[in-house]
Amino acid sequence: MTTVSGGYSAGKVTLNGAAFTNNSVSTSNAEIEANGGAIYIYAGGTLEDNGSTFTSNEAFKGGAIYAAAEDGSLKATVTLVGTTVSKNVATKYGAVCIYNGAEFSADNCSFTENNNTTSNGGAIFIYGADAEIKNSVF
Repeated sequence: MTTVSGGYSAGKVTLNGAAFTNNSVSTSNAEIEANGGAIYIYAGGTLEDNGSTFTSNEAFKGGAIYAAAEDGSLKATVTLVGTTVSKNVATKYGAVCIYNGAEFSADNCSFTENNNTTSNGGAIFIYGADAEIKNSVF
C-alpha cells in the first residue's frame, strides 16, 4: 500500500491501492472554501481509483474527495472501484462531494462512518451532477 498526501488536480490522477489518512484542508480567508480533504478534482480533471482507502480526512465540503466542473462546461470525473471511504468529516456535503456538472461512478465500494456537521450527505453529496453507484455498502 502506498501512502500519499492530499492534492489538487485539473489533470488525470490514477490511484491503485493508495492510502489517504488524516489529511485536512483549511483556510483563514472566509471568502475561500477549503474543499477536498484528501483530493480536489477540478474542471477537466479526472480521478480513477482502484482499491484505495480514504480514512479520517476533513474539509469544508468533501471530507475525502471534492469534484466540481467549471460552470458545467468542463467536466470533473471521479471513478472509484473497490475504494474504502471511512470516518471522513465535512462541515457540509459529505465525505465525497460531487458538484456542479461533475460525473461520479462507484462500484464495489464501502462508505462507512462518514459525517458532516451542518448539512446533507454524510457519505456522498451529489448536486447538479451525474452519478452511478453499484454493488456498494453504506
